[in-house]
Amino acid sequence: MPKDEDSYLDELTEIHDKLTREETRLGAMEMIVTINDESVICAVSHAAAKLFGYLTSELLGRHVSILMRPGDVEIHKAGLSEAVSGHRESTIVGGPSRSVVGVRRGGEEFTVELSVNEVTLAGVHYFIGQFKELDT
Repeated sequence: MPKDEDSYLDELTEIHDKLTREETRLGAMEMIVTINDESVICAVSHAAAKLFGYLTSELLGRHVSILMRPGDVEIHKAGLSEAVSGHRESTIVGGPSRSVVGVRRGGEEFTVELSVNEVTLAGVHYFIGQFKELDT
């Protein structure tokens, strides 16, 4: 029997929770933000939330644009649209990591190295962004 979308989301949440527990256990600083095809944050590691100045719970369900400069939102939308429509030449998914500017809660800008991968569950595209701060 095929899984419904809620089952996939539950599974994704369970995986995220396991990763977060492991991150805490190891003291790791893995910075990961997962969004859906509407740019809504579905999962975020503790380290990523902390880097941006938020609690994990404050980011879940929010549009990812909260973490970027206003001028970069349109670039993000275009890249996401390419990826969702199946254009393999998408510049955001699966390619080499690239430098982008993030924005902390207080408006402070900082540079991160970002790589993005994609997974599709129950017909919904999810984009997993892994990054590290470069301005340290």
